Amino acid sequence: MKLALYCTVLAVTFAVRVQAIEAMLTSFANEGGISQGTAGWTFQPLTDISVTALGAFQYAVTNTPAIEVGLWNATGTLLASNTVTTASLLLDQSMYESITPVALTAGQTYYLGAFGGPMVIVAYDPTEEPGSVTMAPEIQLGAAVASTNNDFEFPSGEQGLPGSAVLLPNFQFTVVSVPEPTIFCLFGGGLFIFFTRRRR
Repeated sequence: MKLALYCTVLAVTFAVRVQAIEAMLTSFANEGGISQGTAGWTFQPLTDISVTALGAFQYAVTNTPAIEVGLWNATGTLLASNTVTTASLLLDQSMYESITPVALTAGQTYYLGAFGGPMVIVAYDPTEEPGSVTMAPEIQLGAAVASTNNDFEFPSGEQGLPGSAVLLPNFQFTVVSVPEPTIFCLFGGGLFIFFTRRRR
């Protein structure tokens, strides 16, 4: 009984939270434009993640006083939002504001959108010169999306082929992983036997 409790405590205590990772690591695009509404991209986490910050690419923030960024599920429910400004934290190509962490489920489709400022597009139209992005290994890029109105709202309209994106919003996330309980049980069992014999 004590050993089982000890293993449980160890598994919880040694749960590892990976340092925050950017969803879109690098980007390059040849096509530009002005965002008339909320625009961004869809994605699927390949493992369960926790979104910790929403952001926008620096090129857009430096040209706009404030950019609203939102995260929606596939039904259009707003899960989190914030406003990114020139005072926001800069990391690589994007600027971020923290949010209350939001848990996302592997295999589900989510929408990331930003309202305000200029935008550039990757592989939006197959007739245009495509750009490129590098995604975090835990994130599968879907397609470029945009809203129908000139407002901050759910960007439900798909605008491009799979692998396209409007390079305006970005986000940071962590992956929570719990090491195999059997490893801790073996380790805990060894410690238990060691200290029991030592007492005798």
